[in-house]
Amino acid sequence: MMGFADSELDQLRDDGFGAASQPPRGANRALAASHLLLDAPGRCGAALLSAMALVVTLAVLSSAPATQPAAAALAPLPLATLAASASSTKWRGVSLGGWLVMEINPSVKGPNATLDSRPKWMFDQFEAASELDFVSELRGAHGDDYAIATMRNHWSGYITERMLDDAQALGVDTVRIPVGYWIVDSPDGGRSPLEYGISPEGFITGGLNHLLAMLVALKKRKIGALIDIHSMPCNSYCVSDGLSCAAPLAFAREGDVLMAPGAGDIGKMARCRGGAYPTTRKPTQGTATWRDVGVNAVSALAEWIAALPEEAACVVAFQLANEPAIGIAGSPYLHSVNLWYERALQAAREHLPSMPLVLSWLEPSDVVTAFLKSAKRSEKDVLVADHHYYLNWLAIPQFGMPLLTWAKLHRAACAAVAEGGLEVYTRAKQPMIIGEWSLAV
Repeated sequence: MMGFADSELDQLRDDGFGAASQPPRGANRALAASHLLLDAPGRCGAALLSAMALVVTLAVLSSAPATQPAAAALAPLPLATLAASASSTKWRGVSLGGWLVMEINPSVKGPNATLDSRPKWMFDQFEAASELDFVSELRGAHGDDYAIATMRNHWSGYITERMLDDAQALGVDTVRIPVGYWIVDSPDGGRSPLEYGISPEGFITGGLNHLLAMLVALKKRKIGALIDIHSMPCNSYCVSDGLSCAAPLAFAREGDVLMAPGAGDIGKMARCRGGAYPTTRKPTQGTATWRDVGVNAVSALAEWIAALPEEAACVVAFQLANEPAIGIAGSPYLHSVNLWYERALQAAREHLPSMPLVLSWLEPSDVVTAFLKSAKRSEKDVLVADHHYYLNWLAIPQFGMPLLTWAKLHRAACAAVAEGGLEVYTRAKQPMIIGEWSLAV
């Protein structure tokens, strides 16, 4: 079990959150603009956070009868004194994206760019195919120490105490914290994920220190946290969420689309545009495939959450995966994803038997709601669906979907929210959150 020594908690006051580390000169240059997110007078300031609070709403839509508080379906939660508690009808909050999982930010969008390519859109102002590519480039150009210092600086300064105060003042009672599976990896040659170093796949380890410090800061403000394993090993197909892979190895089985025999075994991971991500990870008993690595990450993080000290005990829900196998049209991976969820649910429940567990699919369907119903062990078991509603994905020419007219855009933004995925879940009386939502216009 991963416990917490007094010395580790003391270290948080100096290094974990809200106090940037001291990288080599210039090591944080690529990330310096991240401090402007909500902290610079005359720029976005609290207005941006206000927009985020309105746009990224964690609204719990419950299956409870009208006479029962909607969020009662989420009882019991670990901390009754939290603002995001069982007595709430909704969780209102923001997703702390770009912090412990960095999204892509290409300099230009070429003719064959992936759907989620948004040149120069992030405050970080870094340019890479994925976080792993970014770290690899830093290591190649400046060395491991430089890359480690840069990421420590990013984790320490990207979200500030003032931002959390502003969020609390706006009524935010929950934050969704995306993390990568590597957050529970020890560095090569190390013994603990709290150590700073290089993970088997090349990510920077030690982010768990900063997650712990964030939970302490949230607990002080009575804000709940939904921890989301946002990136599994090759979570997606040619969509960057930590890596940019040619197949969703975390969920794939032999015989699935894009899967050659043995492709899911632990070894090099094919990149989207050629080449491969190397790894020093070796197959062991119980960890022979990338599917196993993902399930084991769920187990390790659930164990860590269960052992949190009282001053950090503010986790109200645990999300096992995010948008699994996104990037492939249709649902060729639905059965494989559901089989993976069966294993992940068992792994999480061993350590968090009563915590609400959140599951994500693209897209919702009757098969999904039937799976959620069958996966419940009892009426007290809380499984929550995470639905993402992005107006800009309602028309994707690459998938044969025509662009919407202005009249249809207005209707989609203002009157049609309950249709599509939301309607699938509400019809099945399935508790859910809207974990990501944006007009993105």
